Amino acid sequence: MQLKSDEKESQKQKQQQSQKQGQQWQQGQDREPQKLFDNKLSQRMERDLNERNSKTVNQPISWNHAGYDYYGTYTIDGVDYMARYDKDGKYIETLSRKEWDDQVPAEVRSSFEQSPYKSQKVTGYWVVTDPTRKGYYLELTGQDNHVSRVWSDGDGKFSSTPSYVGVSPRRQKGMSNKSDTTMNRND
Repeated sequence: MQLKSDEKESQKQKQQQSQKQGQQWQQGQDREPQKLFDNKLSQRMERDLNERNSKTVNQPISWNHAGYDYYGTYTIDGVDYMARYDKDGKYIETLSRKEWDDQVPAEVRSSFEQSPYKSQKVTGYWVVTDPTRKGYYLELTGQDNHVSRVWSDGDGKFSSTPSYVGVSPRRQKGMSNKSDTTMNRND
């Protein structure tokens, strides 16, 4: 009898934890990213990024917490980049900022035009640069000036949360295997 009670309590705790994580994801989408004040973590992520891309060594990097992960933004040769790290500070991917124009892949533009976000203006369009991954990040502004952040996979499927689609099983565990990515690309 005690075992069933313990199992029910464990299930209840797991459900509460899952709900809390879901709320954190949603809060990450509804609020502005916050500057990261954990110097130890930001220094660790910066060292990792510098190892991945030597061009970042002398670049100022602005680290932020988005509720669901961390990201650092920086500029190299006039191109804006965003390096994403998970909640444990492990590397996920790097994106580069592009223009929302005729060069946007047709499947992404078409999916956006059919999405619930279509009435919003694209104010930021980012493309994953890692050769083993494909995806997009959009910053949108509605008529009420509310900013939304959405993610799109390689097929143009939109979500309010980032996905880890396209990551090899080995990288899904730690997302830090440097040999799986080439970060010195500036496309």
